[in-house]
Amino acid sequence: MKSLQSLLLAVTLLTPGCFLLKPVNNDRKVKPVMPKTASTHPGAEQTGTDRVSMLDQQLDCPDDMSVQPGARRLDTRKAPSDRGRRQFAAYHQTPPTREFFVSAKDTVDKIVKMEKKQPTLLPAGFRQRLLDEPRNAELRLHVARCELDDDLTRRRASYDAAMALLLGADKDDAMDLLVESTKNGSKQRYITTCRPGSKCPQDQSCDPVHRECISGTKKKVIMVSATEFEMEHQLSRGLLRSVFASRNYDDNDLVWWAYTRVHRCGGAVPIMCKFSKYNHGGRTEMVHWDLRNGGR
Repeated sequence: MKSLQSLLLAVTLLTPGCFLLKPVNNDRKVKPVMPKTASTHPGAEQTGTDRVSMLDQQLDCPDDMSVQPGARRLDTRKAPSDRGRRQFAAYHQTPPTREFFVSAKDTVDKIVKMEKKQPTLLPAGFRQRLLDEPRNAELRLHVARCELDDDLTRRRASYDAAMALLLGADKDDAMDLLVESTKNGSKQRYITTCRPGSKCPQDQSCDPVHRECISGTKKKVIMVSATEFEMEHQLSRGLLRSVFASRNYDDNDLVWWAYTRVHRCGGAVPIMCKFSKYNHGGRTEMVHWDLRNGGR
């Protein structure tokens, strides 16, 4: 048998146009490796069934998803320029201290209290159910999915996704909604600079102050009311604790909340900040960033 295999090998190597095929392993002791179901989030338990993303699920949504959070006058973008400014928030460019963070329970309690005090923060079609069952994680997921479909509630979808996560909902389901409403919230993948009168891509117009082309969706999702500002601050304190504790800034989708949602960072009058990567003390950290500093 061995001499026959040797002869066949020699013929194959000497025959033009022929190539060697990888031998098939017929050893029954070697079990084939079965492909694993891909998971959106690192560390998630693998299952043998395909998972349907919350974004692809068809849910029943009320016709009336209107909210009344108060006047949305606060722009959550960095200032177009910080020329002439010499002083920023006390915590500007510094990592958050341990006192910044609170427990998931405390965060949920504060948000529920705010919603009870101002029910019009909640979408009209879900309002009574949320007031009756504010700690229902599955309900929060349902509401967040419906909020994504309307530009006026698309930013708020991240609040309900965050609440669902804090309440113990399925992590993959909650993160599907949170990433879509933060990282992809404006439905505008690239930022195009412009000058007044210059042309922008289709369905976008030039913002003369920030000198960037901006979509209709982005015009709505970048603005918040004072109450929404406070809600984002409270949710940041409970949601981001694990990110900062692990210092895992590159492989954790929660950083999209840190990059896109605002929080208070010092001052008698609340100063609006986001978190940003920055070289602090010789190493890359996530730091408070005063939005009045538009130099970065």
